[in-house]
Amino acid sequence: MPLIPSDSPLLKVPANVDRRTVLFLDGIRYSLHVFDLTAARLTNALQLLSDDDQPPEELATRIALAISDAWLLVDVVHRLRELLQQVPRLKKKEPTLQVFLRQTASIEPLRHFVQHFRTGIDTYAATGMPVWGTLAWVRDNPSTGEPENFSIAPGTFFHGAFVPTCTFDTVANKYVERVVLQAGKLSVDLASLYEAVYAFAPWYTQWFASAFPGSEHYGADFRAKFIVRRVPRNQHSQSEPPSGAA
Repeated sequence: MPLIPSDSPLLKVPANVDRRTVLFLDGIRYSLHVFDLTAARLTNALQLLSDDDQPPEELATRIALAISDAWLLVDVVHRLRELLQQVPRLKKKEPTLQVFLRQTASIEPLRHFVQHFRTGIDTYAATGMPVWGTLAWVRDNPSTGEPENFSIAPGTFFHGAFVPTCTFDTVANKYVERVVLQAGKLSVDLASLYEAVYAFAPWYTQWFASAFPGSEHYGADFRAKFIVRRVPRNQHSQSEPPSGAA
């Protein structure tokens, strides 16, 4: 089920809510919506990259799709955290909110790092990490059921390049992470991030419904189409002949 279904209360902001609050609420709703769409795209991209048959001419595009959506998840959650800590009427010490903020705190260093490539290049070069980081994930082989670990490194595979994988717990006999985005010493398990957002969204929706009641609502998600009719150049208006002309 999508995070923001078509009948979600989040689409029904009461008409008496002030403009500033409306913008906060829209920012949060669209952050959740974008996260949902991006997570679905990333899942499909990783499934495609898990296939044994990888056409060489398509590999760069497939990796770009996966790595860009992985970073987009980080950026969207950063934005969501910022908005939630400022939106009116939501108590900042609310336990559910505090749990969510703690669960997603690991994305902040990553988000800030990727925003400063210019000053971070030397760090990447020293550690042998690709500039866009690396992405590793685990899946159970559909035929054998055995766990498989995949890694992708976008960009040039230079001498000494370091490509980490998911951590395997030999005691528990399983992988610790499931989808890991790593850049230098920074990393985040995107699967855990996914679970945190999907657990928080229903609570936020219930809070919204109780904090912003009302039967009169603003419209939402406006679409318009405007058509300009061009007059062909060979069609010019004819002036009427002067009075008395033959």
